[in-house]
Amino acid sequence: MAGLAHMLAIKGLPCCVCGAAPPSEAHHCRSGGMARDDMKTIPLCVACHRGPRGYHAAKRTWEAENGPDHGFLPSVARGLQT
Repeated sequence: MAGLAHMLAIKGLPCCVCGAAPPSEAHHCRSGGMARDDMKTIPLCVACHRGPRGYHAAKRTWEAENGPDHGFLPSVARGLQT
C-alpha cells in the first residue's frame, strides 16, 4: 500500500524533465538494470514518458539528453517533502 500512495504523490508533481504541470505519470526507474520498485518512481508527463522522444520510445536518446532516470530520484524526494 505504501507504494501506491507514493505513486499517487508522484503523479501530483510536475514532470521532472520538462516541468509540465501535473498530473504526471509515475515512471518506474529501470536504468542500469534496476528492479521495478513503486518507491523508485519519477514524475514524467505523457510526452516525456510515452511520446515519440519519450523514455519508452527512445530510451537511449532520452538518457543521452537527460541522464539515467534514477538520477532524478533525489530531486523528486525533495519535491515530495515541500
